[in-house]
Amino acid sequence: MNPEDVIKNFRDVGDSIRSISGKDLFPQGVLYRGGRLNSVFDHDEILKVPTILNLRSGKDGELFDCRYLHVPAEDKIENYDTKNGKIRKWVNKVISRICEDDIRLPIFIHCTSGKDRTGVITAAILRAFDVPDDLIIKEYLLSDGVEGARPIKQALEGFGDINQYLKSRSSSKLVNKLTNC
Repeated sequence: MNPEDVIKNFRDVGDSIRSISGKDLFPQGVLYRGGRLNSVFDHDEILKVPTILNLRSGKDGELFDCRYLHVPAEDKIENYDTKNGKIRKWVNKVISRICEDDIRLPIFIHCTSGKDRTGVITAAILRAFDVPDDLIIKEYLLSDGVEGARPIKQALEGFGDINQYLKSRSSSKLVNKLTNC
């Protein structure tokens, strides 16, 4: 069974960017995104990724032999409002966790439907790779359930210079980690 058959909005971000742009602007096979894992009962269904990062408030059931990370966003705050200090702190916490030395790639990042919280984090990662905003928006729009580009445009605007937005040189650590896995 393909991951796309059991996980809403599942995709390889590198493949998506390559399909949209025709260029290798982001590495393939290192970052997967999608919705919750409720219908996944075999680790093969998610390509046996060694790390799963959950952005939802509820924890995942730890069914597979992999590393489970849980960095929930506050549900009562608009996650696309990346100018908000609480959202900025959360984005930085997520990126810092991905950059930790003991985190193995590829990584699967998910929230409930794989579009909102996952979309914001994916946009931050792509921005760190200098992927043009128009491609980040097109990648976001691949998700079922999005209602236009306005939310992700708001998030991108809030990031501003991603190197300043992310603390402790996390942007360069992230690029190095995902490029050299």
